[in-house]
Amino acid sequence: MLQYVVITKEGTMKNEELAIFLHDCGFNIIPCVEKRPYIPLGTGNPYTYQHLKTNKLDCERVLDAINNIENEEKEYKIGILLGEIKTGKYQGYYSWAIDIDDPNNIKILKITLKKCQEKGIWFEKSKKGFHLYGISKEKPISEKNHELKLELFGENSFIVVYNNFEHNFYELKPIDINNAYNSFKQDLAKAKNINTIEKKSLSEIKIGVEHGERNTSAFTIAVDYRNKGLTIEETTKLVVDWNKKNNPPLQEKEVIKCIKSAYSRITNNNTKVIDNELEKTKYRSLEDVYATIEKWLYITDRNRIDSILATVLSNQKKGTPVWLFIVGNSGDTKSELINSLTILPNTIRLDQLTKNTLASGLKDAHDLGSRLENKSTILLFADLASLTSLNKDEKKIIWGQFRTLYDGDILKETGSDVSRVYTNCHVTIIAGTTPIIRNEINVHMQLGTREIMYDITPEPEHNIDKMKKAWENENYEKEMRTEIQDAIYGFILHHKLKEIQIPDEIQEFLYKEANRLALLRATAQTDYRYDELINPVNPEVPTRALKIFKRIYVALKSLDENYPDEKAKQIISHIVTSSGDKIRQHLIDIFEANPEKEYSIPQLQQIMKMGRSKIKSECEILWNMELITKVIKEEHIGAYVTTDYNGHEVLKGGKIQEVAYYKLKKHLSEQTMLKGVDVIE
Repeated sequence: MLQYVVITKEGTMKNEELAIFLHDCGFNIIPCVEKRPYIPLGTGNPYTYQHLKTNKLDCERVLDAINNIENEEKEYKIGILLGEIKTGKYQGYYSWAIDIDDPNNIKILKITLKKCQEKGIWFEKSKKGFHLYGISKEKPISEKNHELKLELFGENSFIVVYNNFEHNFYELKPIDINNAYNSFKQDLAKAKNINTIEKKSLSEIKIGVEHGERNTSAFTIAVDYRNKGLTIEETTKLVVDWNKKNNPPLQEKEVIKCIKSAYSRITNNNTKVIDNELEKTKYRSLEDVYATIEKWLYITDRNRIDSILATVLSNQKKGTPVWLFIVGNSGDTKSELINSLTILPNTIRLDQLTKNTLASGLKDAHDLGSRLENKSTILLFADLASLTSLNKDEKKIIWGQFRTLYDGDILKETGSDVSRVYTNCHVTIIAGTTPIIRNEINVHMQLGTREIMYDITPEPEHNIDKMKKAWENENYEKEMRTEIQDAIYGFILHHKLKEIQIPDEIQEFLYKEANRLALLRATAQTDYRYDELINPVNPEVPTRALKIFKRIYVALKSLDENYPDEKAKQIISHIVTSSGDKIRQHLIDIFEANPEKEYSIPQLQQIMKMGRSKIKSECEILWNMELITKVIKEEHIGAYVTTDYNGHEVLKGGKIQEVAYYKLKKHLSEQTMLKGVDVIE
C-alpha cells in the first residue's frame, strides 16, 4: 500500500494526498478538469469513460495524470466513480454521494457535522452547497430532484470532490441510503410546500386534472401540440376545450399564458431565437451532451451522436436537405436518441406513414403539408421500419411523394376533383430503422441519393453492458429523458450553422466520397438465370450527394470550435459505406487489396462466404462501370489425371467450360464523374 500523509489542519489537504487516501479506502478515483474526467490518463492506450466505470486505476497512474495536468497549468480536482467498492478498506460495500445544491436544505434537514460523525458520513462544502459521502450494503439508486435541488449519486455515477472537508476522516458506517434519501425528499417537500406527486402521462392529463396540476398540465399539452406542428391558434382552441374537463377549470387567461410559454421556444422565421429563451437556457457544449447521454445510455460510438446533431443544425439553412437514417438492430437506443429531439423547435414526430400522411386529398382534412409549407421543419421517425408492413403499391406511392417533398413540394390530386398543393417546404428527416430497410428496393429506386444512412455496427460483446444500463435506468426513464432533452436543447439553442471556407483537400475528399456513393448505389438489371447484365449501368452524376456531404461537413465543424477534420471525414466515409451496397464495397476492397490478382466467382465465394448469384451480378456491374476487367478462359472442369500408353499424363473425362476471371482495372478513387461539374448550393 502507498504511504500517505493526510493533512487535516484547518480542514485542508493536498489533492494528491486526498487521491492516495481515497484510493486506499477502495474508491475508484480519477483526476478531472472542469468537472470532467481527465482522459486519456498518463501514457499508453487511452482510457474511455466506460472502461473507467468497471476498471479501477492504480494510484501511480492517477498521480501521473495529476502531474500531466499540472504541467499543462490546468486546475484539477479529484473525481469518484461511485458504486461497488472492490478493493481497500471498504471492500464489499457500495459508495454513494448526495449533492445538496441549496444551502438552506442543510438547515431544513438539520444536518450538522456532529450528526454526520455519529452516522459515519463525510461532509464537505461544494461549489453551490454541500456534498455527503458514505457507504451502504445495498446498491444505491441514482435519483435527481430539480425542484428540491437534491441528487443521489449511485452505481456508475460520477461526482467531483471539492476537498473542502471541515473534519478529520473518521470511519464510514453503512447506512440504508435509499430510505434516507427518500426521507430527505419528504422533509424538504413538506418544508417547502412542494407537490412531489409523480407526473401524469399525457393520456392521463387529457382526461382532466385537479387543482394544483392544471398549469403544468396545460403547458405539457401545449408542448405536445407544438411538437406535432400545430400553430399556436390551433393549439389554443384544443387546450381551451381540454381545460373544461378540469376540476375546476383554469381561467382562460391562465391557459393562454401556458400556451404562450410553450411556444416561446419556437424560433422566429426559423433563424433567430427569441433572446429571453437564450438567456434562460443553460449553454451546453458537445462534451456536455456526450456526458449526459453516456450517463444514461450505453453508447461507445460518439460519431452517431455527432451525425444526428449535425443533421439538426443543417436545418437552420435553406438549401439541400439532409435525410439521415440511423440503421441498427432493435434495442440499440436509436429511438431514445431520436425521440429526445422532440423538445427542439420546429420538429414533428411521426409514428407511422401512409399514402395520406403528407396530403390526404379529403376536403376537410388537416394535412401535414399545411404545417410544412413555408417553414423549415425536422420530421422525426423513431421506427421507419414500420413501412415494411405496407403493401408494395402503397410504399411506391409514399416514396414517390417523399421524392417530391425533398424538392420542397407536396402535390395531391384525387379522382373526386380535390387538389392539394403545398410549396416551399424545407424538410430535414431523422429516422431510426432496423437493417430490414435495405430490403426496401424502392428506397433507392424512388429516392435516388436523397437519403443517407449511418450504420450502428453491432457489437455482441457489449450486450451485457447494454442490458446492465437498461436494468439500472428502468425506474428512471422520466429523469433520463428530461436530462438528455435538456442537454440537447441547451446545445442546439446555442449553436449555429457556421459559414466556413472549405479547404481544397477537404473539397477533393468530398468529391471522391460523393462519387464512391454514386458507384455503390448504381443499379442495373441482370438475367435471373445466368446473372448476366441485360442493360448498361448508369450511375447518376452525384451532384446532390456532394451537396449533402458539403452540408454535413459544415454542420459537423459547427458542433465545436475545434472539431477535427479527420473526425468529420471519418463520419462522412462511414455514411457512404453505410448508404451504398455493402457487398459491392466488399468486392472493391478485395480487388483493391490485390490489384494484380485475378479472381473467379468460386474464389470470391470462398473469401466472402456468400452465394454465387449476388457475387456474380455485382462483378458484372463493376465490370460494366469499368472498375474491373473480365477475361474468359477455357478450363477443363471435372477431369481427372491419368497416363496414356506412352506413359504421359493426360486429362480424361469432365468437360471444357468457360470461366470468367475478374481483375482490378481502376481504383475507386480514380473515378472522375464529377470532373468539370460546378456544384453550387
